[in-house]
Amino acid sequence: IRQLCDRCIVLNKGNVIFNGDVSKAIDIYSGIGDDELPLVYDLRNTARPSKQHGKDVRITEVAFLADNQAVFNRSCGVDFKITIESHNEIENLKFYFILNASNESVVGLAQTYESFASVYQGEVYSVLFHYDCTNLAEDTYFFTPDIFTDDGNGNHWSVDHPSCNIVFKLVDDCPIGLDWNLR
Repeated sequence: IRQLCDRCIVLNKGNVIFNGDVSKAIDIYSGIGDDELPLVYDLRNTARPSKQHGKDVRITEVAFLADNQAVFNRSCGVDFKITIESHNEIENLKFYFILNASNESVVGLAQTYESFASVYQGEVYSVLFHYDCTNLAEDTYFFTPDIFTDDGNGNHWSVDHPSCNIVFKLVDDCPIGLDWNLR
């Protein structure tokens, strides 16, 4: 593969989890098992839906803040860091993603309502996010990150949207069902 290819795509259960450097792809592929999920996604060379995506601001990395794999206790939530490079000055960046369960059904949406940054040309930024998962069941989930900006009147446009599913798993650390008494 190293001799024939200059880039690779890694799939996990049918979802693209990496698209880029051959050596990094081989490392990720070698480490994936049923319960092993990568902590870091290098998105520098990942495809975008259009030439405009990633032109002014580019998501270069998504990294889960965990010990050795992207598996989290449901009650603690998911912590991750997004690194972005700015090629132009843009104000009021916001972040969102649509969350999908392992069966690809949409189970949620997360969005920052306030701007998390205004960026300046040539700068690199790292932004920390926390996603509350207490209302989700034990499962494997994935999302595709999107950075956007808006005009304050409800009109928004996507600035970067790398075509890569970011995958994590939730385990149920407090399996409490309904608590009720029949009278």
